[in-house]
Amino acid sequence: MLKIINIDENSPLYGELIIGDKLLSINGQVVRDQLDYHFLSSEEHLNLEIDRDREIYTIELDKDYDEPLGLTFPEMKPSLCGNNCIFCFVDQFPPGARQTLQVKDEDYRFSFLHGNFITLSNLGKAGIERILKYRLSPLYISVHAMNPAVRNRLLGRQKDDGFLQKFRALAEGGITLHTQIVIVPGYNDGEILCDTIEKLAEFYPQTASIALIPLGLTKFRENLTPLRLLTPEECRGIIKTADKYRRKFSEIYDDPLVYGADELFLKAGMLIPPAKYYRDFPQIENGVGLARCFLQKFNREKRYFPKSISPQRKILMPSGTSTAPILQEFIAPVMNEIDGLTAEIVLVENDFFGDTVTVSGLLTGQDIITALAGKTGDWVLLPPDCLNYDNLFLDDVSLEQFQDELRMKVMKFDWSFREVFAFLGRI
Repeated sequence: MLKIINIDENSPLYGELIIGDKLLSINGQVVRDQLDYHFLSSEEHLNLEIDRDREIYTIELDKDYDEPLGLTFPEMKPSLCGNNCIFCFVDQFPPGARQTLQVKDEDYRFSFLHGNFITLSNLGKAGIERILKYRLSPLYISVHAMNPAVRNRLLGRQKDDGFLQKFRALAEGGITLHTQIVIVPGYNDGEILCDTIEKLAEFYPQTASIALIPLGLTKFRENLTPLRLLTPEECRGIIKTADKYRRKFSEIYDDPLVYGADELFLKAGMLIPPAKYYRDFPQIENGVGLARCFLQKFNREKRYFPKSISPQRKILMPSGTSTAPILQEFIAPVMNEIDGLTAEIVLVENDFFGDTVTVSGLLTGQDIITALAGKTGDWVLLPPDCLNYDNLFLDDVSLEQFQDELRMKVMKFDWSFREVFAFLGRI
């Protein structure tokens, strides 16, 4: 049952339904959530069962196939994770962190809709049947280890959750599966990592990608399992292992299948691979190829940059410690060639999570303010993804508070420097 909270004026049901009505079923099938609504409402002939103030009535409707009904419902609430992963990033949040940041979702619907990674631990037979019925593909799966005992240790489980059987059922059902392995030194590296890659590759082409992600740790690990970060040498070894399998799978499948995350290369002190390494960038939202994609876009756009600007401007570009070297080497020199423009990369230490967290997307408002203290400039170019849809940083500093404290103009960077220069022309 779904409560209607808005009806589009172009809806074929406009005037028939009112806000507050509850949609019970479509063509005799119960509507449990937005997925049911989306798939069941695509048919040309519909019989809708409606609850209005506990009075049940039906509406018959003929429409074009896939014509939307224009109904809006409350946001779905995700199913929660029942694992106790020893490396869970949410467990390492600072005390008092925003509650919405501490939700551990484990919901195949959100994996399909938003690319969220799930472990399949709470997926039962009914869930698998529904995925296959609606062809919810692709899904994004956190594997970590195919060895059940190692997987249980990593997920904090006492018994096997039947992962292999579930994975096989989805693969044999034709569902495309993008997978990740968060590498925890001493647990799932070495031979275990090789075993996991090899067993996942057996399900090709349904296993469409295997991403190798380095473990992330914050300074808030009191009473948690003692863990350590990968060393640069270990990162280089993992990249070497990945390359071995990429060559093997390229020969067998004409597909490298295995990809190292950007952070793996940065921690190893190695160059980000060229674009061809990533093929069609299957896990870019997971930080796999994001840096290369950004550099590609920058190189395409720079031919359109102005030769000069007036009046003179200075921009400050705060960055996490992992990506700052890329900006300093490839971005700042090009920007500083423009007459009248000065671009300064500002290194931001992450005090909120600790200096082991180095990515720009996890920087807080106060940490950026601290890094910019004493610096002068005309405007600040914020890294992508450090603000949410409500323009709040992770520490709940608002964009308005941020600007007021700095007394500088601020732009949220969306990966396009052409937009930067368009913005510059308006201030």
